[in-house]
Amino acid sequence: YETLESIDYEQDLYAVPSVRRDGYELDYYYDIDIGDEPSGMFGTKLPKKLDALSTYERLYREYVHDVYTQLPETGIDRLKQDFSPENIDENMESIPEKIAYIKNYLNNHTQYSLSPGKLPKDKDFVEYFVYENQVGYCAHYASAATLMLRIMGVPARYVEGYAVGREEIDQSDYLEDQLVT
Repeated sequence: YETLESIDYEQDLYAVPSVRRDGYELDYYYDIDIGDEPSGMFGTKLPKKLDALSTYERLYREYVHDVYTQLPETGIDRLKQDFSPENIDENMESIPEKIAYIKNYLNNHTQYSLSPGKLPKDKDFVEYFVYENQVGYCAHYASAATLMLRIMGVPARYVEGYAVGREEIDQSDYLEDQLVT
């Protein structure tokens, strides 16, 4: 892969294949074993290649934290107040605990509906959903959770899309009747 030179770090990072192929493959590595050392403990300096990767990883994590914890300067004041670290359990430090807190909050204070009604003019989408209407569908929940996580210091972003799984691709008749534009 090669980087796209026209993209700067103010935007998301992208890569394109350096060689065009009919298909593609993505290798994913989790908990890579780096010799006999216990995970996360290195008694000696990392080999240059791994050292460079750890530098890139650190830079990317810093970028993600800086970008995906940003909040609008104006608006969502009540949400910022209610979900600020000072106003939630101080012992709640892990990301799974914060996610569970948000899920519990939304479960107890809102209802799912495909017909939530119209957003009144001059109302913030998320604050109206969380505090006034308390009825919404996936976009409401995802937007609220994203902002709540960001307020709590957890990098988060909301993305919509559709992913085709291997099972659908392998079904020979799955795409025959699908209009792809």
